[in-house]
Amino acid sequence: MDKQEIIDHDNKWKIIIENLFEDFVKYFLPDLHPHVDFRHKPRFLDKEFPELENKDRKGKVINDKLVSVRLKNGKEKWLLIHIEVQSFYEKDFARRMFVYFYRILDKHKKEITAIAIFTGNKNPKKYKEYNYESYGTKLTYQYNIYKVTDAKEEELLASKNPFALAVLTCRYLIKAKKTPKQKYAFKKKLIELALKQKYSKPKIENLLRFIGNLIKLPKNLNDKLFNKMKEQIQATQSQPTEYEKMLADSFARVFGGKTIAQVEEEAEKKIEKIEQEKQQVEQKIKKIEQEKQQAEQERFNAIKKLLQETDLSIKKVAEIFSVSTYYVRKIKKELK
Repeated sequence: MDKQEIIDHDNKWKIIIENLFEDFVKYFLPDLHPHVDFRHKPRFLDKEFPELENKDRKGKVINDKLVSVRLKNGKEKWLLIHIEVQSFYEKDFARRMFVYFYRILDKHKKEITAIAIFTGNKNPKKYKEYNYESYGTKLTYQYNIYKVTDAKEEELLASKNPFALAVLTCRYLIKAKKTPKQKYAFKKKLIELALKQKYSKPKIENLLRFIGNLIKLPKNLNDKLFNKMKEQIQATQSQPTEYEKMLADSFARVFGGKTIAQVEEEAEKKIEKIEQEKQQVEQKIKKIEQEKQQAEQERFNAIKKLLQETDLSIKKVAEIFSVSTYYVRKIKKELK
């Protein structure tokens, strides 16, 4: 995994954490979750990191989030969330977690709960805690950790929390390595699992977007998967419920297809266009009829004038205007 892939991987995690924060806390910090008052929106304090960073880390990717939450007892707590993609490139990881802790505590005087989430298959040395000892002075700093590779697939599949599927996505990404066919199979399975859950619109869209962006496929396989899933969704929706319509709409919105609203809008535009074309045809027919009536009136007036001003026979007049003698005779009768 190159540096750009690491940055993209981190960004996908940061986005889903921000958008589904309560589910994140419930899954990764279950002991804390009951004490957080989620009626108050969390404050994401990422701008604090430039002040907390070591000078020797300038220019390096910051893989962390700092979040302020309100507890039910009215107190404020800060959460330090670290997302580690491929930990082997990170040196002195535990020390950096400790440095963040004491700098936040010293500068902001806030209670801190820290967690490190390892999404790769390799972890830094001494990733669980930071230890310091010097001639009788000892310090141990421990924090919450979560290793994707330690998660059991059967438990992830049984969970209703969207982050269980986010973790499963990372596990499958590790398992598939760089094999496109394996990635295709895992991505298809994950999308099907997500669509089967009774998630709300924000949850399903964030999860589908996370799966779609994390497991990347060559264009031909990605198009194949999109069409396959689209067919499956449509096949089960002869009389779709509102929830099924929402799923189809979310799937299309995330993976670049047409949403139900867009399809309906296009249908309305087509109907409107057909109506406009119909009106244009009717107007043309009306115009032709008017021109025909005008020509008929002009011919009638011409025949009438010729009959009045000359002694030509009815037969001759009929020949001149290419009409029947009956028509000319009828006009002549009107002159009497």
